[in-house]
Amino acid sequence: MLIFDILFGLSIIFCITTAFLIWFRFSQGQRYPVGFLALFLFIKGYSFGFYIFIKYGLVDYFPVLYKTPVPLEFLVPPFAYLYVRSVLRQETTFRKSDLWHALPFVLGVLNYATFYLMPLSEKRQVVADVIANPDYVYLVQDGLLPEWLVLIVQLFLFYCYLTAQWYTIIQHFKVKPTTVSKQFLFVKKWLYDFVKLQTFYTTSLVLVYAASSFLMFSNYKEYDVPLIITTVLMAVSFLFLSGYLLWNPKVLIGLPQLSKNSSKQAHKIVVETDTYISKIKEEQMFLQPNANLSSLALQLAISPRKLSVSIDKAKHSNFNDFINYHRVLFAKQLIEEGYLERHSIEALSQASGFHSKNAFYRAFKKEFDCTPKEYRKKDNHPAAK
Repeated sequence: MLIFDILFGLSIIFCITTAFLIWFRFSQGQRYPVGFLALFLFIKGYSFGFYIFIKYGLVDYFPVLYKTPVPLEFLVPPFAYLYVRSVLRQETTFRKSDLWHALPFVLGVLNYATFYLMPLSEKRQVVADVIANPDYVYLVQDGLLPEWLVLIVQLFLFYCYLTAQWYTIIQHFKVKPTTVSKQFLFVKKWLYDFVKLQTFYTTSLVLVYAASSFLMFSNYKEYDVPLIITTVLMAVSFLFLSGYLLWNPKVLIGLPQLSKNSSKQAHKIVVETDTYISKIKEEQMFLQPNANLSSLALQLAISPRKLSVSIDKAKHSNFNDFINYHRVLFAKQLIEEGYLERHSIEALSQASGFHSKNAFYRAFKKEFDCTPKEYRKKDNHPAAK
């Protein structure tokens, strides 16, 4: 049905778009561990794309790409595990010992080596047969191993890495942090949701294979509702996953260094936090019109994640809340010094670092429960929150 193909198409677009945004949003030095997440989403989008390619015969234009998603799928579970592990352990570089995770992928490539080296004319014939009967994807043996065995190995690998992810997360969060910040809770929830979605997806995949096997050898082809439902569930799970990341990019900053800190380390974090916030205030970095998390972190010579943690520990919900708070405090000081006697509200907003007068009004009223002009007229100026 067209509606299901549209849903699949949206999942493909969201997965690949999110993967590229994650990859290019971070610089080379900051791409670990989110690079694993980007590759995880890209491969899933690529694999989902072949469902559409085969169904609508588009794979006929790219016969050399047929069977390429299968070995790549063997990288999906390791990438998910390495992402979770590196976030929890706050790893910053790839370890050579982790290369063994690519072994199933290498074996998958070797399994289909004969097909990959096949003359283009023969590949076109194989692809034509698949387009005519999509069941050939599972029935015809294109590699050294039968397709049903490849699927079983793939599912086994998925569940092995899922078990490893669950174990790593549960063991890590058993340790009570000395301090819990909003970022810590936010990322903790995200990691649990990430593994839950993978569990949901893998279970749906098992149901898809089971339903496909039943219908393939059954005369009751009209009873394909279970296959449609489970396939849609797979698409929805990745549509939700990629959409969640686009809506909540803060989870990509990672966990603050709080989970296993000693009291000495926790004190060090507090001191560092005070230092960074004080420097921003003393040098009035908040007045920069284009100030953002990355630009201020660069000026402070720290990572955006560390600055985000510092802002969180300074009792601000997010970066914009932090910046606007100090901008309106600065505006308040100018008002008390008689700035509005000589300048307009718009000039005051620009002097305080705001792009627009409306944004300045909203931030000022949120902090002082009155407009700048009302504040000026008051005999007793209200204290900042």
